[in-house]
Amino acid sequence: MNINNQNFVEEKRDEFVKGFSKIISSNSIVLDIGAGHAPYKELFAHCKYITQDFCQLDETAQRGGEGYSKIDVVSDIVAVPLDSQSIDVIICTEVLEHVPDPISAIKEFSRLLKPGGKVLITTPLCSFLHQEPYHFYGGFTPFFYDKHLSDNGFSTIVSEFNHKYFSFIAFDLIRFYKMYLKLPLLFIVLLFPLVALTTPLTGILYLLRDFWDKYDKTNRYTFALNVTAIKK
Repeated sequence: MNINNQNFVEEKRDEFVKGFSKIISSNSIVLDIGAGHAPYKELFAHCKYITQDFCQLDETAQRGGEGYSKIDVVSDIVAVPLDSQSIDVIICTEVLEHVPDPISAIKEFSRLLKPGGKVLITTPLCSFLHQEPYHFYGGFTPFFYDKHLSDNGFSTIVSEFNHKYFSFIAFDLIRFYKMYLKLPLLFIVLLFPLVALTTPLTGILYLLRDFWDKYDKTNRYTFALNVTAIKK
């Protein structure tokens, strides 16, 4: 499976999709909405797998720098030219933040899915700008999904956090070090003592992030949500 993990957030998302794929019956019709370069195609090899996208991104904006895969349905996400109640499963990973009207997209998911059909959605809850100019939202909360999925005929809505507070801090500290190396030489020299002192602590935090995340009971800090629901 060629997924191109770039960090532990993507790795956990990929494991989530992989686990979901294992509960999908053979020969199910799976629609990958906003498929991009279709990184999950192999996971659904036991199904009839269909890709959809609007195909307007520069190829370098795709995950891993890959271009689009063969897209079966080129369309707007809110007007997919497929029959109502014709799809068993929809997966939509890291897409809704790039859609001007994500609520209408959820309505379209509901139209497309058969009763009892499943949807998997992943989106950030805290995101830096990317795929500009098609980035309209910084993220979505569990309450967004509880309301808008239930309002559009979905039940059994489950939102899982993609890592928690300590992973969040470790990730941002690593991002700081990457930005630090791009600073003018004077600032690199001035900040070097701070970087030298904190680097070992960051390394320990990074290595133990999953262990310490277990003790974050606040449920307020995460990079992203992994969501599933069932069409009534």
